[in-house]
Amino acid sequence: MSIHNKNSILVSSPIIVGRDNSVIIQNTDDGINWEMIQDELIDVSGKLPKTSKEYVASKKALSYAMSKDKKGIMDCIKNNFACFTSDIFKDVASGMLVEALKLLVL
Repeated sequence: MSIHNKNSILVSSPIIVGRDNSVIIQNTDDGINWEMIQDELIDVSGKLPKTSKEYVASKKALSYAMSKDKKGIMDCIKNNFACFTSDIFKDVASGMLVEALKLLVL
């Protein structure tokens, strides 16, 4: 079980930074730190242009994250992978979020 700490996504989180800054997700009940993903997607959505494909994709992903729908968020990431790995998304998202989203679809 992870403890949600809004100011630090690493405290008691199943996501850890390993050797060479690689991101590792430790197993939890479903393997996803929903609170971190929700907080990060809310933050990212507020920074993206409202007319961008990245904004629409992040809002869809946020709706799945809010309902803790693992299959839904995985499908959303797969279907919008270009948006979640675009320069505009990476410019406003934390590296932790980008890596966590990539790991969900691998």
